[in-house]
Amino acid sequence: MATRRAAWVVVFAGSLTILALACFSRPSRPPSDEEVLQQFMHDSATYQRVITMLAADTNIGTITSDFLWRVGQVYGRASAAEVGITEARLAEYRRILGALRASSLHRWAPDQVAFVTWATGFAGNTHHRGIAWLPERTPQRAWMRFRVIAAPWYMFED
Repeated sequence: MATRRAAWVVVFAGSLTILALACFSRPSRPPSDEEVLQQFMHDSATYQRVITMLAADTNIGTITSDFLWRVGQVYGRASAAEVGITEARLAEYRRILGALRASSLHRWAPDQVAFVTWATGFAGNTHHRGIAWLPERTPQRAWMRFRVIAAPWYMFED
């Protein structure tokens, strides 16, 4: 009985340690506008390459390192085949996002794409910064701040 209790204490303590490391290892300070601008200027051709790819891959809604959603999908996971791309094409998107240091890509609308380059917090209370491609207009999102880089490119924060 004492051995079982000791094992649970070790598991509990280990879980708390992992949780603490996950919470405190995230960057607490968002990148400044200048840092976001410099990153975009350095990688602008790569951002444009993704926009060109998305023009051909119209069913992609969200891409992260862990999951893929179709346009309009808000839960679950989609396969590459379900969004009409190959696994190699999905891997290419993920490689590019990694090179851009973007944690995710979101198609807000056919003419609105966001690259999240920094985030902190938990579900329902997350702070994001990133780059958005908005050729038609700035979306009406009261909780977000947009700053033009060079239209149609903007930096955003929520």
